[in-house]
Amino acid sequence: MKRFKMNAADKEQRIEAADVLKGIALIGILLMNMPNFYSPASYYDHNLLDGSRMNYVANGLVDVVVGQTGYALLAILFGFGFMKMFQRTYERQVSFTPFYVRRITALLLIGAIHALFIWHGDMIVMYSFFALIMLFFQEAKKEVLLAWGTGIFSIYAVIMIVILTAAALVNEGDTAAGIHQPIIDQALQAYGHGSFASIFHQRLLDWYYAYNLNTVPFLFLSLFPLFLLGGFMAKSE
Repeated sequence: MKRFKMNAADKEQRIEAADVLKGIALIGILLMNMPNFYSPASYYDHNLLDGSRMNYVANGLVDVVVGQTGYALLAILFGFGFMKMFQRTYERQVSFTPFYVRRITALLLIGAIHALFIWHGDMIVMYSFFALIMLFFQEAKKEVLLAWGTGIFSIYAVIMIVILTAAALVNEGDTAAGIHQPIIDQALQAYGHGSFASIFHQRLLDWYYAYNLNTVPFLFLSLFPLFLLGGFMAKSE
């Protein structure tokens, strides 16, 4: 098998609509994460802090319409791009997996550097791992992609319904405010007055708070089905 390399013809075949959607997704994610750039927003609930119904509705709209839509759209485009690259290499009868692994490994390293030295909330590390799992589906029929995506997301939906129902019955909203106050104070001290070492340590703690054994499975169940949906869309033309 020949080694695949991107050339001028591949660049000309880029789908402009996909590039535009990718830009929209990244802008949405940027807007969603702005509070995290100047405060330890991950550790507190904005709705519990300001309390007004208008702010509650506004925060919800920003979260769903701007932020979560951006994350979902980017996941779909990852899956779409994966399948398009696979189709082009298959048509040329060249080896796809080594090229794709090199590409995603480079992306993973960039994401890791960004997460550890610039901003803890980087999602590229997670997206890179999910993108590598797509290799198991590179030759799957579009019906298989859709079935797996629907099945995995259904599991996520059922789990979330159970969790949200239990949370509503327990009704701990009145006691949730301030529960992370010591962590908030520690983060403000580290980022505002700490040394490079203390900032790096705090960034590791923040990253682990967002991506740990409790949260990563939910990220997989919610995002990986969208990778499969993107692959389904590519195979469906």
